[in-house]
Amino acid sequence: METTLLWGRTMNFASEPLVDWAVFERTRNVLGANFYRAFGYLIEDGERSITFAENAIRELNAAQLVLPAHCIKGEALHFGGHRLAKLAAHVEYSARDCVEMRIKPNELIAYVAHLRPLFNETMGALTRTISPLREKRRAAS
Repeated sequence: METTLLWGRTMNFASEPLVDWAVFERTRNVLGANFYRAFGYLIEDGERSITFAENAIRELNAAQLVLPAHCIKGEALHFGGHRLAKLAAHVEYSARDCVEMRIKPNELIAYVAHLRPLFNETMGALTRTISPLREKRRAAS
């Protein structure tokens, strides 16, 4: 699904894999025993950043949208969440453009609204890989 975005940019979010498992495994190997702690930070920081982004878009405040989108992008890239990172990058760069042009980020509302569902989908895939037994117990309940 190719989408025409702000200022004529196009982006194909669906063409991006949800998770690049090679990046995920590389991060897992590099972090070793610290992997689970870092993954916990990803979840906490990601949820907080999405809440900040949602609040910023409610206020149509492009300047306050930049940092949370930037954080989501960076965190997602570390763990291989390429589709989420691509969406967050679009929000970040477009919000920066809005700040520079001094316009409201009205066209970003739908993109910010997709951050949380995509974050949840990405975290679900990563969590199932990290702890398949925990997911099976949750499904059986």
